[in-house]
Amino acid sequence: MINFIGFAPDAQPDAPGALMECVNIIPTLRGMEAGPGFTLLGGGTAPDVATSAFVGRNTQGVSRLIVSAGTNMYEHTSAGGGLASVSTVQPSAYSFATFGDYIIATNIGDTAIRGSAYSAATPPSVPVGFSPLTGAPRARIVVAAKDFVLAFNTNDTTFGASPDRWWCSAFQDANSWAVNPVTQANTGRLVGFPGAITAAAMLGDVCIAYKSSGAYLGRYAGPPEVWQWSAIDSAFGCVGPRAVCDVDGAHVVVGKDDIWLFDGSRPVSIAEGTVKAWFSSQCSTPFRGNTTVVHERENARVWIFFPDLDSSTGALTRALVYHLRSRRWGRANLSVDAVASLHNVAHSANTASFSATDTLVVFNSAGMSQMSDSTPTTTSFFETADVGDDFDASFVSGVQLHFSERPGAATCFGYTRDYLAGARLTRDGVALYDSRFPVTQEGRWHSFRFVFNAVKAAFSGMALERKKAGHR
Repeated sequence: MINFIGFAPDAQPDAPGALMECVNIIPTLRGMEAGPGFTLLGGGTAPDVATSAFVGRNTQGVSRLIVSAGTNMYEHTSAGGGLASVSTVQPSAYSFATFGDYIIATNIGDTAIRGSAYSAATPPSVPVGFSPLTGAPRARIVVAAKDFVLAFNTNDTTFGASPDRWWCSAFQDANSWAVNPVTQANTGRLVGFPGAITAAAMLGDVCIAYKSSGAYLGRYAGPPEVWQWSAIDSAFGCVGPRAVCDVDGAHVVVGKDDIWLFDGSRPVSIAEGTVKAWFSSQCSTPFRGNTTVVHERENARVWIFFPDLDSSTGALTRALVYHLRSRRWGRANLSVDAVASLHNVAHSANTASFSATDTLVVFNSAGMSQMSDSTPTTTSFFETADVGDDFDASFVSGVQLHFSERPGAATCFGYTRDYLAGARLTRDGVALYDSRFPVTQEGRWHSFRFVFNAVKAAFSGMALERKKAGHR
């Protein structure tokens, strides 16, 4: 049995268990699976292209699903309903944070706004609109940090455009921003590393502010500094405001040349030797800052949506998928305009709930969809690494996948070649029969492509019926 280690195009071509290519194959705790499925939600189509989405939850556990699209910000009003406008906004992506019972939304091009996240256990029947946040700076990034709201990469009437500036609101007051040691509202700059602040996120009790090359750890220190910042590492940074997410005690961060797991002490690459080089070669350099990272908490997966090389607008057209526990990678071809994690909570003005198994919601040209356990609607496939040696040819008379969920139908295509750097000879496709694919082929090196046509399948490894050529 060859146990699969996941999508690893950077590995050697004969790396045991590596998937050298895959589409719509994602990792699980026990192996890999085809999928996922998506369920289109009625009425969830915005009049314009969505630019950002967010789920905010109040102190009672009630949530709002918010999406900005065009010049409006919308709320999804029920699981089977539509989108109701709650504010007029700038036609570009927003940064969101939940502060107490309010959702705060910021954009460098307009005044920050806030809307109630609902202070009651039962939300009202009509969505509550957003209103301007008095005195707050315009900002590319906003974070709720303990008893403060932090804003980064700002533009304000005092200092003007300041890409490396941070602000914090007054203690427990998002409406008060005038610098005052009594209220603890304050501002400063992060200048140790060059460039603009590109992202920020809380990590426990500390805030991590990222630049493209470098990061800072911020701790609450009380007046007069209020927030005290220390440099972390110049070899580690983040490409954009949505290219980092909290995974319950650590950050997954997409940098300009690597993908990192950061627990507050030191960054560790989770892509080295598997997808690091592949991602750098496949992600659009001009639009890399659009990369969006989302935690699918229920299944311990992290989705990294990114624009590929063919993207002329920066649209998110591909996704890498990482399983936090098994440390396997997968890949999906999924075009999205905006995506948010539902975290399995009841939400919206009509108290509707998404299914407990649906963990991500995506907006694209088809409308609004939930990720679900339903049957996949697209074809999935993967290709294995080569099995064999450089000296002796071998004969394969069958291939078995170790299924934990067997598909109703699947096809296997075999490949052979005389040496690892050589061209592959493609064999005819063979359908799954009983528990095996009756492939027959001879060569020094063997690899296989398995195709699942919109069916559910889960598997952890492969076994070959292989013997030295010319031997019975």
